[in-house]
Amino acid sequence: FLIIIGIPFEFLFLNYSYLFIASESFTIYNRINLSRAIINLILILTFVLSLDFGLLGVAIAKFLSTLITFLYALSIIDRTNWMSLSKRWNRKTNMLILNYAKNFYVIGLLGHIQELTLKTLSATFLTSSNLAFFSQGEASAKLLNRIPDSLFVIIYPRISKLSKEDSSE
Repeated sequence: FLIIIGIPFEFLFLNYSYLFIASESFTIYNRINLSRAIINLILILTFVLSLDFGLLGVAIAKFLSTLITFLYALSIIDRTNWMSLSKRWNRKTNMLILNYAKNFYVIGLLGHIQELTLKTLSATFLTSSNLAFFSQGEASAKLLNRIPDSLFVIIYPRISKLSKEDSSE
């Protein structure tokens, strides 16, 4: 139940992350993601080890870390040039924003499906020792992907801006 309640906050947190990426505020983007990871770790250790909540503690920690970092991201946004929602509600602009973000959503969804499918198949067909080696290899591969993924986060908005400039010329 707690995970279902957390889905809108995950969605909003993801959109604020995309906003920081699109505005090339990478320091803020990194700060909120690092804060989320640290808060999640501290809460998991508190709920699971100290309070002995078990799996419920992990779910509570996930929800609270997302909520806290979303509220933090919401509080640090520069609103100096913002207009009221009724003055700036523009269907065309909203469609452009969704068009920009849809690539991130599709990539994230496909990556998640691929990861779950791979884990399910390996858990089904591998022995426990082979599954342990597979898990270690998967963890190492994720670590190796950190640098290209970080570059992707920085380069994607710039490429989007270039393609927009090229289409206007």
